[in-house]
Amino acid sequence: MPGLYNRLALREYFPNYSKQEVGVAMIDLDDFKRFNDNYGHAYGDLVLTRLSRYLQKDSMNEHLRCYRYGGDEILIIASGLEDGDFVKNCRFFKLNMLN
Repeated sequence: MPGLYNRLALREYFPNYSKQEVGVAMIDLDDFKRFNDNYGHAYGDLVLTRLSRYLQKDSMNEHLRCYRYGGDEILIIASGLEDGDFVKNCRFFKLNMLN
């Protein structure tokens, strides 16, 4: 299971997405800069890697790729899912992260 891909990987893989239906979501981690400043960038990278693994651990894992789009922004692109599955999983993730 990979960690986060970067924007270069997104540019290279993007043509594959143009041939299929995809679900897209963006996660913006609030106060991530402060976290990095307080605990260091290596620890911040660990947090991002664990977030990626968490996102990919459920039933979407083989259909989902996570990209570090910016410093604290994660772009999620899923393909090959049944109608509504991506939205359902995003709602589940949001509910679990807010509670």
